[in-house]
Order: sequence, then C-alpha cells, then structure tokens
Amino acid sequence: MSREMKPGIYYFREDGTTTAGQMVTGKTAVTEDSETFYYYFDSKDGGRALINTVKDGIVYGEDGKRFEANDGNSNQLRELPADLNYKKAKDGSWIKIKAGTPVIVTSAGKLRTSGTVKIEGDRWKISISEPDANGYAKYEAEYDDPYAKDSKN
Repeated sequence: MSREMKPGIYYFREDGTTTAGQMVTGKTAVTEDSETFYYYFDSKDGGRALINTVKDGIVYGEDGKRFEANDGNSNQLRELPADLNYKKAKDGSWIKIKAGTPVIVTSAGKLRTSGTVKIEGDRWKISISEPDANGYAKYEAEYDDPYAKDSKN
C-alpha cells in the first residue's frame, strides 16, 4: 500500500550506496552541477525537505537548501526572504522570525542567536527576544561601533 506524498522537495538515491530509488531522510549533501548543497529531509514529515526552518541550529531556506554565509566568510549578515520557523513553543506551535529580518549565519548555516561575532573585522552584537503574542521573536544584530562608546573630550 502506498501513501500520497505531500507537495515538497524529496530526494531519492540514484547511486548504488543503498538501494537505488530509496528515499533519503536526515541531513543530506546533494551535488548538483559540481556544487554541493545541504538539505534536511524530515522523516517525521514523510521525507520532505525542511523549508524556512531551523533544525539543530541550522537554517534551511525557502528552497530547502542550507542558508549559509557566502564567499568564504565565516559569518555573514543575510536577510530572511520569508518567515523563519525558529523553534517550537511549549504548545507545539512555531516561534518565528519575520521575513526581511537581517540575521547572522555561519558558513555551516548555523544561526547566531546571542553574543558578539565578527564579520569582516567588525563586531556585531546579537540578541533574540521572547516571542510576542503573534508568535514572532525579534532578532537583532547590531553593529558594535568601537568609536561610539562614551568618551570624554
């Protein structure tokens, strides 16, 4: 008996490492045109790729691919193209970060959520609030200007 698949992104093996045609679940590297992309195919959701979701601290974007720092940067400020499912609330609903919010991600796709990080030599302070009544947490990445400190002339 087969089940109907929900619309989404799925990955099936083509090679002989396992049974050809077998659905892949979990964190997976997929090579397309000599570029490697990382996805997370959720076994709890029938094997569909996570979209606009944080899983184990890693951001997966609107195309299911890991949302990461580009161009050799270890950290990068990137704008979210869509609302992001940040983490589950106690009631099981998603706490979200709004589309258009600039967030800092690492080259491995990890969402920076606290502390201070350097981006191209500049320091940035990161914080994230508790969710509001609509379930949105406010993510803030503020430039830490060393010259803006209180100074007496």
